Amino acid sequence: MSNSDFQGGAFAETLPQAHDFLANQNIMALSKVDDDLISHLGSESKAVQNELTELRAKASKLKEELEAIWKHENKVEYELTSVFVHRGSSPSWGHYFFYSRCLPDQPDVWFKYNDSEVTQVKKEEVLADTTGSTANPYLVCYISFSYFFSILIPSFRSSYMLVKAPMWYRRLIVQT
Repeated sequence: MSNSDFQGGAFAETLPQAHDFLANQNIMALSKVDDDLISHLGSESKAVQNELTELRAKASKLKEELEAIWKHENKVEYELTSVFVHRGSSPSWGHYFFYSRCLPDQPDVWFKYNDSEVTQVKKEEVLADTTGSTANPYLVCYISFSYFFSILIPSFRSSYMLVKAPMWYRRLIVQT
């Protein structure tokens, strides 16, 4: 499926298809289909497309405004660790997969877990804007930035930090 397949969503795609089908259908007589209905489908399709264009422009403007509000904020409190994604137009069906960082050994490396296939992916794929797509994040997981470094950097192995560390990490430190 190409990116253009997702441009208007299922409803916006269906209207022009229904219009074209009914306008060109000549195999059987459809008593309730007349020129007014076909005309209405055509105008409704254009109205939906115009509304989608306006809403996308508004969403883009709001996104820019939000980015402007936070652009001078340099203090990062949390680190993204995983992104769970659902691909499909309904939560009742579709496909689930997730991205996760290779922590603690390689924090800049991301993996995609898709059924039995695990592949290394670029950070840009994980953070890509999927607006208009049927593959959207539904759960994102973060770790406290200070906690992240307290368990990853050996120089932070003080007794204070070990008290905050999870049990598996405390056992690991005691064994080494």
